Amino acid sequence: MQTREQRAAYMRAFLAQRRENGICTHCGKPLTDLSRPIHPECAAQKNASRQVNRKRRNKEGTCSECEEPRYKGTLLCRRHWTIQRDARVKLVEERRTQGLCTRCGFHPHSGNAEYCAECFLKLLCHKLKWERSRWVELLALLDKQNRRCPYSGRLLLIGDNASIDHKIPLDRGGTNDLTNLQWVDYHVNIMKWYRTDEEFLADLYQISRFLFTKD
Repeated sequence: MQTREQRAAYMRAFLAQRRENGICTHCGKPLTDLSRPIHPECAAQKNASRQVNRKRRNKEGTCSECEEPRYKGTLLCRRHWTIQRDARVKLVEERRTQGLCTRCGFHPHSGNAEYCAECFLKLLCHKLKWERSRWVELLALLDKQNRRCPYSGRLLLIGDNASIDHKIPLDRGGTNDLTNLQWVDYHVNIMKWYRTDEEFLADLYQISRFLFTKD
């Protein structure tokens, strides 16, 4: 009796032979478009069948890829979870080596971050509980400030020192509305902490007055 690894090796060789012969890997008929290993109709049928099986397995509480028990509260069994994890780690390392965004893989990473500017802003939208499509509003806000920190005048770079700040902190009644947001330098944002915009400016004035008027 063949083991799981032997069956998997046989299927890989079988599908590779079909690809070499220009045959659809699903139905076995000749391909009209050799750039794809499967007919579009077969791909749609295979995807629909896979979705049906996934829904059934989710209801049964088993792995979404097979019938094995789930692993550590995930939707996958231990084997498929390990395969997915290793594939993701390998993909991230390849993108990092190529200088690409480790999230989308299409654009160069921005600054010291591993993400491109678009993915960085989309993740920020998630933290702000916005729709991801609103990332362009954050970019427009940065451009409106001429990409400068309103307190220090430093040039702000996404993925480097640019951070979003609430003029009125959330803990003090502020909201995630765009009118309550501004881009500031990361270190300045740490110094501002829980203060409102007016309180922080007042503290800065007192500090500068003390430093430049003392003997």
